[in-house]
Amino acid sequence: LQVDYAYIAAFNPIERTVTTLIACERGHIVENFTYTLSGSPAERVFNGVTAIYRQGVQRMFPHDPVLQALDIESYLAMPLFDDTEGVMGMLHVMHTTPMPDVSLSMSILSIFAQRVSSEMKRKRAEEERLDIERKMMETQKLESLGLLAGGIAHDFNNFLTTILGNVGLALLETNEDGEAWPFLQAIEVAARHAADLSHQMLAYSGRGRFV
Repeated sequence: LQVDYAYIAAFNPIERTVTTLIACERGHIVENFTYTLSGSPAERVFNGVTAIYRQGVQRMFPHDPVLQALDIESYLAMPLFDDTEGVMGMLHVMHTTPMPDVSLSMSILSIFAQRVSSEMKRKRAEEERLDIERKMMETQKLESLGLLAGGIAHDFNNFLTTILGNVGLALLETNEDGEAWPFLQAIEVAARHAADLSHQMLAYSGRGRFV
């Protein structure tokens, strides 16, 4: 097509912005950038319409910073559709001179647009698959942590039952005015608090209930 600028870009419908996925300017790959849809011919593409301006596009869209900065004269952009026929991005080319052959440009770009759409859908599906796998791994880690917590809490609770039982027997054998009485009571109170924590751990692991 002998274009000066060619971009593949993705739409952000929430923020209403366009972000390039790859940008080629005068034969060189450059750093990607983001700009707003408002005041840009990309607004038409966002609505699923091919935008074609053989010449004078810069004058038609005086508030588009890209067109102004690059001194663009002609513009052609095609929407990239996902599996639900929603617009996920666009493929567009720009000239600093009037477009030499509109029909040829349309034909060539439509072929590339289909190929790019397929690749973007494949990449999106791969990202979704990886995200599902990551979430499943996180769930498995939480389940493993719950099993570990439950096992520890169960064993810990058995120890506390022994402690509380022996403290109870010791209190029965001790006079309230004896020297050991306050120490035994302190042990009983601490053991009961520890038992409450143990019950919370059991509830966290799914082997008990919160009250």
